[in-house]
Amino acid sequence: MLFVFAWSSVGFNLDEVYTPVMNTLFGAPPEPEHHAAVTPPARPPLVGKPKLDWHQARDRGHGLLAEKALKDGFAIKYKSENSVLLIDRDTGSYTLCDGILVKAEDNLGQACVIFDADTGAALSETPTKPPSKSEQEARLSDTFSGWLVELHMARVFGLAMKIFVCVMGLVITALSVTGVVIWWKKRRGAKAMQKKTTSAKNIPRLNN
Repeated sequence: MLFVFAWSSVGFNLDEVYTPVMNTLFGAPPEPEHHAAVTPPARPPLVGKPKLDWHQARDRGHGLLAEKALKDGFAIKYKSENSVLLIDRDTGSYTLCDGILVKAEDNLGQACVIFDADTGAALSETPTKPPSKSEQEARLSDTFSGWLVELHMARVFGLAMKIFVCVMGLVITALSVTGVVIWWKKRRGAKAMQKKTTSAKNIPRLNN
């Protein structure tokens, strides 16, 4: 578990290290073959408040996902702990990711939609094409990364996992404190030994 916390933290903060290592170990994921995307119109950066507040943006995102599900014939399994709503003020857009896309027996990944923060117009959608066999095999790194995130955030195995992660947080804190204490004691010991050695060298020797 210490390794899980350590490596997932690398993934959160040092993608330039994490991604090359994961791609080397498990293979790079393939480029998506299809994206139902619309190029957003050129617009100045969103400086003030968008016309759609957080509650309106969440409802609009869910509405867009429901429209896409009805149009393409797939279902969305919602999981409240996986819900994410972000705003990009450089492009003036919201991104809502909530639930898992399901079509027949295939899981298509997380349900996401990007839409204009003022008008609510859809800018891009999650592809709904089932992954090919080669794509599924190449997603081992994505699966591993997903489990790292879920374990780090205690989103699996219920209350027992949350308690366990809480205890692990205390353990990591204790390891940090005891590590500093051990270093300090060794440092003091090394200085004391250095003083003894220096004093011994300075004692004059008596000639027989």
